[in-house]
Amino acid sequence: MIKYIVFIIAAAVLLCSAPSFADKASKPPAKSEKNSDLIDYSDYVKNPSKLGFSPNLSLFKSAYNLIKMKYLEPTDDAVLAKGVKKEVNRLMRTAGKPASFNLQSLNDVSQQVKAASSSSGLSEDLVWLAAIEGLLSAMDDPYTVLLTPKDYKSLMEQMQAGSFGGIGVFIQQDKDNGNQLTVFEPMEGTPAYKAGILPEDLIMYINGESTKNMPIDVAMAKLRGEPGTQVSLKIKRKTSSKLIPFTLVREQIRVKSVGCKLIDKSIGYIKIRTFGDDTASEFAKALAALESRNIKGLIIDVRNNGGGLINAAVDLCSHFVPSGQPIVSVVTKSGDKQYMRSSGGIGVKVPCVVLINKYSASASEITAGCLQDYGFAKLMGGKSYGKGSVQELIPLRNGGGFKITVAHYFTPKNRFINKIGIEPDIKKEMDVTKAGRPGDIQLSAAVNYLKKR
Repeated sequence: MIKYIVFIIAAAVLLCSAPSFADKASKPPAKSEKNSDLIDYSDYVKNPSKLGFSPNLSLFKSAYNLIKMKYLEPTDDAVLAKGVKKEVNRLMRTAGKPASFNLQSLNDVSQQVKAASSSSGLSEDLVWLAAIEGLLSAMDDPYTVLLTPKDYKSLMEQMQAGSFGGIGVFIQQDKDNGNQLTVFEPMEGTPAYKAGILPEDLIMYINGESTKNMPIDVAMAKLRGEPGTQVSLKIKRKTSSKLIPFTLVREQIRVKSVGCKLIDKSIGYIKIRTFGDDTASEFAKALAALESRNIKGLIIDVRNNGGGLINAAVDLCSHFVPSGQPIVSVVTKSGDKQYMRSSGGIGVKVPCVVLINKYSASASEITAGCLQDYGFAKLMGGKSYGKGSVQELIPLRNGGGFKITVAHYFTPKNRFINKIGIEPDIKKEMDVTKAGRPGDIQLSAAVNYLKKR
């Protein structure tokens, strides 16, 4: 079955987790959220076995065919060839070799790759990797990526939730801060949370290694490990001019995408951490439990949620939107529009507030935009991220895969939010480090708003 995903590439690393139609993926070795932050090939030049797989002509052809058949925008072969040439020459320079890769046509790529490998002494696998990365980077789309077998497995873990050894943080590369590796949420009760790591902390070093230009999935792999083992971090925080050292002991991180509680005896609160395979059923259970307590209002918190599977967002919204009504529409390369409609659900009959902030993206925005369009909820907090593209996940025989942008999505009122975001109905700005912690004025404001209804 085709999987569509909608979450920002940095959206979920649970070091833990995440995150049909859907969006996010990691990709070691990989480029970061911004295409200007490209792979650091240094380690692979020294030790090609670190690649962990064998890129080749067949994989290159697969990438090319997917771009031609599925990518949202048409792309000229000359543009693709230029991208391949640029990236392979960057690899050559990293290896201290002359930038002599002179690809004129994609028809010559196999001959040129072999010649470049022979003249430079570089692994042919590594040259093919650079060629494939160049092909994909020509799209200037951070969501169209190659997934190694390790990446693909990690992505499946993120979308399915589960458990593994780690410290319990969601990380991303902050587009407003030079793509620095950034914590956007520690999971409550995990080593990171208990040690005092906060949202918007910048992870500058992992085990003494600088994270500058480190792909997010590489960082994820370094943060994960066997429970009981240690990992050292150096953190930069807005409130301190010095780096703050942390030594954390990894634990078994158990991931649940949904949490709920009762506030002030009458307000239901549901926190959605990611939109994965189990989110719909977990949300339904949480909603039923709260409804049994005769709640008078409901808060859905998607702050710091980078997204996940579109189907999970559709299923969540189905508890509000009448059966058969559109929740989101998807427009593909051909211009065809596909509507994803409500299947009906428990039915929410109390006033609702959805909390959003600048890290609410993709499936979070589908949810927020849908409920705002229909008037089923008031949005409160800050403007959302603005991730309105859809990716298809294509598995490969070697255990890896490609993630490629195939569509844009629109809210029920046909709003296009890509690179725009969604404005809240009630603007309530707040330091994101306070979300879910003492001083969470957005949550307090949502409670007060609902009490007045």
